[in-house]
Amino acid sequence: MVEPTTVEFTDSFVGKHFGHHTRFSKRNPGAKWRFRLVRVPLNELHCLYNDPGVSSANPAGLMGAVGESATGHSGRPIAQIAHRIDHGIKLGLADLSNSALKKVLSFRDAGQEVILSAEEPIAVSRGDQWYVREGTHRCIALSLLGVAELVAIDFESAELV
Repeated sequence: MVEPTTVEFTDSFVGKHFGHHTRFSKRNPGAKWRFRLVRVPLNELHCLYNDPGVSSANPAGLMGAVGESATGHSGRPIAQIAHRIDHGIKLGLADLSNSALKKVLSFRDAGQEVILSAEEPIAVSRGDQWYVREGTHRCIALSLLGVAELVAIDFESAELV
């Protein structure tokens, strides 16, 4: 079987999932977006965002749930974040009521098949290294599950067709 190298989504689908990004904020009714699919080893994937899981309702963010600063995580390897979470849980130091941690653990507990079948695709970008653009919590959960690599959409490859 030949694996596809691209995937297409309707403009409304892209707007629903990626419309908060400037590039995808304008709607193009009836159009489609094409993205390149890439295989990325999880141990090469990094967190793009400085403050994963931080919100007005959860100022501690994901990493605050395991005793770290809420910020300062841009460029940090996803596998390292997952290891720190796993370590915090095993030592009984994790705040299991933290909403961002609950999200990661619910994905982990659901398993790889459920994570990869989520409606919103995992999106990555390549700069000097691979970064998660969309799906950080899911990528951390995959790392906790020991998944070696994933197929994701290359966020920067998007073209209107």
